[in-house]
Amino acid sequence: MGEKMDFKTHYKKIKILLGDVMVKSKKAVKKGNEFVKKNWFKLTLVTILVIFIIFFLYAVYLVTLANSKEDLYGNRLANKSEYVLDMKHLETRFDALDDKIESFSVREQGRIVYVTVVLKEDLKLTNFKFVEDAFLAGVKEDNLEYYDLQLFVSQGETVKIGYKHRTSNVFIWSNN
Repeated sequence: MGEKMDFKTHYKKIKILLGDVMVKSKKAVKKGNEFVKKNWFKLTLVTILVIFIIFFLYAVYLVTLANSKEDLYGNRLANKSEYVLDMKHLETRFDALDDKIESFSVREQGRIVYVTVVLKEDLKLTNFKFVEDAFLAGVKEDNLEYYDLQLFVSQGETVKIGYKHRTSNVFIWSNN
């Protein structure tokens, strides 16, 4: 099988092998230390660059993917199904004003209803209160308390913007 060794002979062989490994590992550590001393600036820059890239990739993840499963409006629209706007009724209200308006559009986005109305040229822009009245008459009372309302009334190059918060009773109009 092999030669039998006594404990002392076996111990000496192991000591020689380990001593050789220790000498080699000391040389490797010494070379590594010399490399680090010579290139410490480059190693520092590379380390900082790697950390920066990791933070950048994490930021990109947070911006693009982290919130992709959540609803855009959060839970603010949780009971929106209880407050359905009757767009046909609203359009009928504005169709009745055909002699005063050229065109209109109604758009709902989240909890905001946007209405854009273009007045006829022969009408004075200072007399546009009828648009607000038609809009308020076309929306149910409980919907007025749920939605924010925004009116854009234009004539030529002039635009008036009215806004009504759901907790307010009146429109606030721009001064331009």
